[in-house]
Amino acid sequence: MRHGLTGLRAALSLAAVAVASAAMAAEARTPTTAEGWRAAYVADLDFIRDAVAADHPGPVDPANPTFAAWLKTGYAEARARAGQVSDDQGYRSGLMRFAGGFHDSHTAIWFDERPDPPPSWPGFMVARRLEGDVVTVRDEADPAAPAMGTRILSCDGRSLDALTARDIFPAFFDPRLPDDRRRAVTHLFNDEGDPFRKRLTACRIRTPDGEARSLKLAWRPPPDRKAYVRELIAVTNGAAAAWFSLQEPAEGVAWISLPTFQVEDRAADVQALVARVKAEAPRLRQGRLIVFDARGNGGGSSVWGQMIVEALWGPEAVAAATPKDAAAVDWRASPRNKAYFDGLQAKMDAQYGVGSPASKWMVSVREGLGAAIAAGRPLWREGDPSIPATATASIFERPKGPGLFPAKVVLLTDGRCGSACLDFTDVVLRMPGVVFAGGPTGGDGLYMERADRPTPSGLAMFGHATKVYRGRPRGDMEVYQPDVPWGANRDDDKAVRAWILAMAGKG
Repeated sequence: MRHGLTGLRAALSLAAVAVASAAMAAEARTPTTAEGWRAAYVADLDFIRDAVAADHPGPVDPANPTFAAWLKTGYAEARARAGQVSDDQGYRSGLMRFAGGFHDSHTAIWFDERPDPPPSWPGFMVARRLEGDVVTVRDEADPAAPAMGTRILSCDGRSLDALTARDIFPAFFDPRLPDDRRRAVTHLFNDEGDPFRKRLTACRIRTPDGEARSLKLAWRPPPDRKAYVRELIAVTNGAAAAWFSLQEPAEGVAWISLPTFQVEDRAADVQALVARVKAEAPRLRQGRLIVFDARGNGGGSSVWGQMIVEALWGPEAVAAATPKDAAAVDWRASPRNKAYFDGLQAKMDAQYGVGSPASKWMVSVREGLGAAIAAGRPLWREGDPSIPATATASIFERPKGPGLFPAKVVLLTDGRCGSACLDFTDVVLRMPGVVFAGGPTGGDGLYMERADRPTPSGLAMFGHATKVYRGRPRGDMEVYQPDVPWGANRDDDKAVRAWILAMAGKG
């Protein structure tokens, strides 16, 4: 967790969860008619537009004029769709398309505890693998379902990439991220009744024996909905790291699993791992291979990643390799944002202690917002005032040369690496001699520190960023590219481990 300019991302997110949970607990009146769903959609759409306009830094960000443009044109498009909203599916999809159009990872909408709309599938699932877009799950009871390993070449006369751009990205994922482009392919063959999306009707396929032919799609509910959802998540995401552990699968090899940095009430597990790595670091450093397995790590508190890195290399070596970044933050100064952070102060004090760095930082943010509001300024600058609003930066140049000890260090991660996992990657890749294996990471936008509020209907929560980075070393949605791309299919954990372990014998 980083204080000051980089923010207390984890502290705020944990406190915000409590606020959001309390708000979502209020009973919502689920509409029972088409008119009711349409009214809820329009009310919540207007709320999102107004919240973004008044409380998000994007509309007043001189470095991103497209944000304000989408606020206007995207709203007009979403409002024009209101006539097509008649049920929960239309309500959800319409709002998600508007929120998704900002291409801001910290602007999002999610829904209450009512069940998701029922899914449909054509009897198979598709994953983008090393050999192409292939069938990896099929309905075994359907003899017409394509065989495992069948390649999907195109559907309805379009490439799968063209179809994801048309059907998936308006509401889900981010086309700027390589792993989101991969995941979107799977969701072409999953439908939850989106009225704004055209269902695929036929695909060109190549069977495992090389036959190319056309396949007509027969959409229907999956035979076991719970099993289907589990499979969909697994195919979409691929294998993940095991729970926090230090394993030694071969002589001289240490495998350190870091599946998440959002540990909440299981902090003792990661604390125990940090202690073990620190105690055994002298021996591990003299081995052949040390693997940081961060597959599936979507972030949390950056303090855990920092502690793991310092446990292996030592605090002095890490500090020497990671100079302080020259950056600043502009906060959107609005009464509603200030009230939101005023409400978090007590939770910060309770979690970290009155007078702690986290508590003092929260006080300074609230005071800064208050001063800017009183002066009529739309933004409050935290940090170096000389950094221009249009300042841009890119990923730092990684160190060259050998590592600091005999063991080779490999960072294994994938496109789900975001937020605090990217902070962890920032630090690890500044250490000499590290090899990054796997897939491109996720990316963080420059808009951060989300505030979450219930929509007027009570059917959803809407979250939006409240600050924007200026001059951050890792640019907007910039990803880390691996030194060694996947050498095994990412959804095959056994194959991935064997591929990484083979690196122990390479110079």
